[in-house]
Order: sequence, then C-alpha cells, then structure tokens
Amino acid sequence: MKLQTASPDQPGLLPAFYDVPDNMVAGEPGSIIKLEKVDAPEEVRAWRVIYRSQTAAGIAVPVSGLIIAPKSARPGANLPVVSWAHGTVGAARYCAPSNVPNPVSDFVGYPSFESTVPNDYGIPGLSAFLKAGYVVVATDYQGLGAGQNHEYIVGLSQARNAIDIARAARSVSQAGASDRVAVLGWSQGGLAALIAGENAYYAPDLDIVGGSRFSPRQPSNLSDSRNFPTIDWRPANGAQHSPHQGLYLGIS
Repeated sequence: MKLQTASPDQPGLLPAFYDVPDNMVAGEPGSIIKLEKVDAPEEVRAWRVIYRSQTAAGIAVPVSGLIIAPKSARPGANLPVVSWAHGTVGAARYCAPSNVPNPVSDFVGYPSFESTVPNDYGIPGLSAFLKAGYVVVATDYQGLGAGQNHEYIVGLSQARNAIDIARAARSVSQAGASDRVAVLGWSQGGLAALIAGENAYYAPDLDIVGGSRFSPRQPSNLSDSRNFPTIDWRPANGAQHSPHQGLYLGIS
C-alpha cells in the first residue's frame, strides 16, 4: 500500500476522540486517558482506547489502540493477553489501524478473502485467539492516532507502546485480562515484538513471556519442542495467500 506522508493531517480524517490535551498526558504508563466501545461481532466485546506510554527517551506520550475480548470474558477471568504490533501503515496520524471503518469486524475476519484489510493493518489469527480465550490488544503506536510525530522504526518506543496497552487492558474489567502477556509483531511490529521480549523489566507488574515476529522471511513452522498449543489461521480452502501459517504460544 502507498505510504502516507506525515504533514499535514487532512481535516476530517481523524475523529476528535484521538485528540488529547497536553495536561492529560502525564501519568503512569498503561493508565487510561480515554475509552469507548466500538462495534464488534456478536461473540466479541471491544474498545478503542487512548492510554499513557513512553518513548525510548522516556518522554510521556498518549497512544491509541484497540482492546478486544471474548464476549464470555468476565471481571477477574485472568485471560492471557496477546499484544499485536502492526506493520508499516504510514506516518500520518490518520493512518492508525484503530481509525479504519469497523476495525474490529474487519480484523476478526482477517486474513480471509472476504476481508479488505491489508497485511499491515490486520491482526493475524484474531478469531482463533478469541475463540481460544485470549484477550487481544493492538497498539497504533505513538504518533499514529493519538499524539504527534510518529517515531518510525524506533523499536524501543513501539515495544513500550505494545507493553503499555496490555497494562491498560487490565483496567477494563469486562475484558478479564491477566498479567500474562506475549507480544507478537509483523514487519515494523516484528522489531517491536522482539525488543519487548528483551525489555520485560520495563513492566515488572506484567508476566511478559516473550515476543515473536512475523514476516515473509519468517519460517512458517516454529519449533514445537515445548509442545505449545498451535493456532492455524490458513484459509479454510487451504490457499496459501498469507505468510502467517501457525503460531505456538506458551501463555495459556
């Protein structure tokens, strides 16, 4: 897809929800600034969120994203969390994945021939994760959606964004999120996922089990030597239209 430029943002392409006054930015990483429910399939409950995070330099920033949970989730359910770090979508604020029309409905169906969501926007295996009882969170990254001046390929900034949205999910009682988190990423987000796994000390209140990246060069079958459960999100007809084939997670 065509990379959007960062200046200036076009009026009307970003709802007022994403605007955060400067005096609301300071606070604990992972604490919520704004929260709103978004439309989702019948079996899913979802929210668009703006939460506090930090850049690699330790500067407080607002970050937007999505929190998606099975509708069966209840307060105190302690469901494991998958934090998704997306690929390159652009550099302007309106490029935020959570800003696309009906983001949860489209992302739940991705990847499929019915979904119009490009690889860098979609969340691979989202339906399977939700059916397996995971909470899925998806950061937009600082400067996409909320905030200013997206720090493209500053892996530590994006890793912190991916970690802090998992913290934010715990404050949404109906999501039933636990402290146990795995960070997964594609392309640009692959770097964020790997760095998140190496920087678990940033969030000692979370049990970050690690990070895993996905890209066309990623082997389709990861080692199953630890007998992790497998989630397969190939199309039902067996077509190989996606590089994402299977995922082993040890966070159940």
